[in-house]
Amino acid sequence: MKCALFIGEFPLTPDAISEELIRNGCDYLPIWDSQPSSGSHLRDVEVIVNRPHAADAKVIERWCNQSPELKMISLAFTGYDDVDLGACESRGLHVYYCPDYSTPSVAELTVALTLAVLRRIPAGDENVRAGRFDTGGVQPGIELAGKTIGILGTGTIGMHSSRLFRALGCQVIGSSRTRRQEFIDMGGVYLDRDDVLRLADVLVLHLALKEGATRQIIDARALRLMRPGAILINTARAALVDTVSLASALTEGRIAGAGIDVYDDEKALLGGTENPLLDLPNVVLTPHVGFKTHESLERLTRMAIANIARWRRNDPINRLLASAEQD
Repeated sequence: MKCALFIGEFPLTPDAISEELIRNGCDYLPIWDSQPSSGSHLRDVEVIVNRPHAADAKVIERWCNQSPELKMISLAFTGYDDVDLGACESRGLHVYYCPDYSTPSVAELTVALTLAVLRRIPAGDENVRAGRFDTGGVQPGIELAGKTIGILGTGTIGMHSSRLFRALGCQVIGSSRTRRQEFIDMGGVYLDRDDVLRLADVLVLHLALKEGATRQIIDARALRLMRPGAILINTARAALVDTVSLASALTEGRIAGAGIDVYDDEKALLGGTENPLLDLPNVVLTPHVGFKTHESLERLTRMAIANIARWRRNDPINRLLASAEQD
């Protein structure tokens, strides 16, 4: 029997994953990379569902050598920067991914970080835990209602964030490669990017990382354009922001604060590498958890399995790469 190899941790139980395969008409025996007994089945693997991001040429080669029947990889994540699609193509592999599974989760964290910065929630939490329950000694926060939110990137997540901010009484302006009528209909106004930078009380990044287009789009120049009382929220890609310039702008008071969920080198950061944002009191940091809710991870798993069914019927939805043999 052909097998589907699941690599990484998934929120559904093995029985639930088996049921999901059956529900999608995928007659595969699920096996797990964490189980040594699965080694005898590796030669029968036709599909890999990969949860970790990294899949360079050496990883692809190892997968193909251990599983000569491998035909399809279902990437259980959205960003595929760390996947060598060229190596997949040279091996004739079909590759699918999971866009938009975490849209509500990322948008909600975007709003949460905004409120945490404006209302100084981490500082308040620290004061209470330290026994400093002194409201007179706490700096006043800032209301979100009535503020102008600048959205860079009004794609799926940007639109969801815009709706949440509108529901909280904010004005929304945006800049995006593609202008959506839905954004306009909800009261959003499209402007040139520099005008968004100048006018936004809260600047929110929901852009994809594109070399030569969006890498370090928030640099020293962009930060100089922002209002002195503005804050920056980044739950998208770390490389959208020049971190050193951001730290300087925060230290010098050229902008008021920031909420950050993504970092230039997360492994190095976890290893103790210095990051100029770590010691700044006007920054709220979360450990890349925008996607990480029970609901989004369950959607992710179900979408990754549904993509196997899409591949079997040659459905291009969510497809990154298709071998010429089948097409």
